[in-house]
Amino acid sequence: MMSGLVSSIVLGAAACVATHTDVPGGSLITRDMVQVVACELNAERPAVVYDRRSASVRTITALPAGTYLGSVVLAPSHTHDRGTQMVMQVERGAVRIERQVALAQTLHADQARVFVQGEDGSVFAVSREALSPAAPSDREPAS
Repeated sequence: MMSGLVSSIVLGAAACVATHTDVPGGSLITRDMVQVVACELNAERPAVVYDRRSASVRTITALPAGTYLGSVVLAPSHTHDRGTQMVMQVERGAVRIERQVALAQTLHADQARVFVQGEDGSVFAVSREALSPAAPSDREPAS
């Protein structure tokens, strides 16, 4: 009985939510993946853990749409997880540099700069404005 109250206080959220889309295992749960629902006192809790790096919850196993989460801390909708493939575009004078990179850390909506890793293994910081998600065809290695 006390654990529901404690988890709500520890997680710091007021509204209860459920997924409105399927969420793969190991994913950060973002605000755009859930909908507000009535709180259920004795509902079974899904397999999620608090991720300190992203200050949000992450799934342990895949969650189908409609899974009740209760009152949890959610990542902003525009969060990209570590390892996400991105395209970096930087202009220097008349030169435009476009390069495939992977996020070396979770990218939050309010974050101005982030570390990325280039295809050659180098790690460097870039501004958020220089990044865009890679198109699905860009994510697949050439065969």
